[in-house]
Amino acid sequence: MYKSALLSILFGLFFLLSACGDVEVTTSELDSGRGSDDAEAIDSVKTIYDLGECNKKRNGEVVFILKDESYRLCQGEDWLKLDADPESSSSSKKVSSSSSKKSSSSSAKSSSSSKQKSSSSAKSSSSSKPESSSDKSSSSDESSSSEESSSSEESSSSILDSLLLPREPNIDLSVEYDCEVYDCVTTALLNQNMLDSGVYGQFLDVRDSQVYRTIAIGSQIWLAQNLNYMTDSSQCYNACSKYGRLYYQSEALHICPEGWHLPSSEEWNTLDTIVSALKKSDIGNGNALKSINSWTREKGNDEFGFSGLASHYFGSVYICRGDHGVYWTSDEYEYRCLLNDRSDLYPYKETYSKDWGMAVRCLMD
Repeated sequence: MYKSALLSILFGLFFLLSACGDVEVTTSELDSGRGSDDAEAIDSVKTIYDLGECNKKRNGEVVFILKDESYRLCQGEDWLKLDADPESSSSSKKVSSSSSKKSSSSSAKSSSSSKQKSSSSAKSSSSSKPESSSDKSSSSDESSSSEESSSSEESSSSILDSLLLPREPNIDLSVEYDCEVYDCVTTALLNQNMLDSGVYGQFLDVRDSQVYRTIAIGSQIWLAQNLNYMTDSSQCYNACSKYGRLYYQSEALHICPEGWHLPSSEEWNTLDTIVSALKKSDIGNGNALKSINSWTREKGNDEFGFSGLASHYFGSVYICRGDHGVYWTSDEYEYRCLLNDRSDLYPYKETYSKDWGMAVRCLMD
């Protein structure tokens, strides 16, 4: 009993001394006292389908996807793709920072010693310099590093600003076409408030005289309806005039009319970035792009007039289970999904998708 009390007192003193800075605990000592099983590890799942819902409780959570060896961060209601593991990156920065401090400390002592030697040497010499060239170099390096960091931040901010600003279209989208003369794609599934306000532009595909609505989202200008240009291998889900046609990727790469193109994966990512920055609601990016009427579970508010539809696909296996809108990118086998059970704009890639037919949204050149 006395031994237990004595140990408790000693532990308390040790804790107080540690808190006051009299006892230094190094990283290596912490590491040596912690087993590998106790070390913090990022959760991993097989595919992005296994991520589950991103919500307030999971905000900030990072998960490793085994299938494509990527990291996803839960932010708001979206799983955002990261370029690298932020925890390992942060850890390496701490280690690097710690060692650079030690290096800087030892370098400072060495510099101080050399300055003293240089000073005595200067006294015996007939000439002396008020400031050594190494000091000037060090000061210049620090200033240069600070300027580079500031320049990098300004550059990133400038790039984002340029993505958010609207741009002038390459063609006149203000022309109104008579639907009794031209074959107008139905506007029933567009954002009706935006339609009444004249937010949408119009584009005539001279190949078949179909008229599409267009929408500007930041610096990008999209067709606000799925492409409905008929080819021998394309198929329709439900009504072609509502949902557009579904194409194999080999055909989708060249199917957009002149002045437009099939967007790349990077351009879809840009759309995701623009929506994140501009959306006023707290819903996921995918829901902000979905049409109001064609979804049953994760409903959209069509905040940007993109009017993404549950237009399905055709193929030999399930892709994006349940109701979904699946859109080709120009990157091989890669596509984007709007899902009935997810709120984000979901990227995916499968080599066997070459045998699937998916919707096309054209982006202005």
